[in-house]
Amino acid sequence: MIQKYSSFTYKAGNSFVHKMPAWIKILIIPILSVFFFNAPYYISLTLFFAQMILSFSIKFTLREQISDLKLVLYFGLLLYSVNFFATAASEFFDENNAQNLIQVLHTSFQTCLKNTATALMLLKLLCVLQTSSIIFKTSTSLELREGIGKIESAIRRIFHLKDKNTISHIFALILCFIPMIFHVWNQAVYAWKGRHGKTSLRMYLTLFPVLFSVSMKNAFDTAKAVAIRS
Repeated sequence: MIQKYSSFTYKAGNSFVHKMPAWIKILIIPILSVFFFNAPYYISLTLFFAQMILSFSIKFTLREQISDLKLVLYFGLLLYSVNFFATAASEFFDENNAQNLIQVLHTSFQTCLKNTATALMLLKLLCVLQTSSIIFKTSTSLELREGIGKIESAIRRIFHLKDKNTISHIFALILCFIPMIFHVWNQAVYAWKGRHGKTSLRMYLTLFPVLFSVSMKNAFDTAKAVAIRS
């Protein structure tokens, strides 16, 4: 069965977060991001679970939440893997170290577990990505574009600039391309697996060019459509 959900794509709902004006949600991203990266770990952890509870309350499943957060999970796995192998290689080839391979691997594993700085950074990244996920999943592309336009219009009025939005169009397109890329990738993966393809290195080598070409075409068509309507 083909899944209909793609990461960071809008999911219809009637919650208070869906009804919140898009420009308010857009302003929340940078404010909370700065707060998350400067807050102690226990505050970040508390807010992470608070956002998870909020996601459940507005009918987002655990699978959908994990799908949006898997980028950080993969990044964390990569960081810990590099740290583990680098520590193991350093310990194993140290002439003053008399440990055997099993002892070296055990020591390296313990060292990775004690690396609290990496864990804290990943926790903060999870909080930021979780915030972005909630905003993208509760706001349509049109709402995001109009919200960014309202923010730029307000800034132009405050500083007495020309009453013509230019930056908001570019920024809105960038925001809209994020869910579009995930949607294109999911479609390519479903097509690959529908032809009995397996998840492997070959799949990524085959699908990444497809992702690039289709995304570029969609981006061009979207930009052309916006230019015609401007």
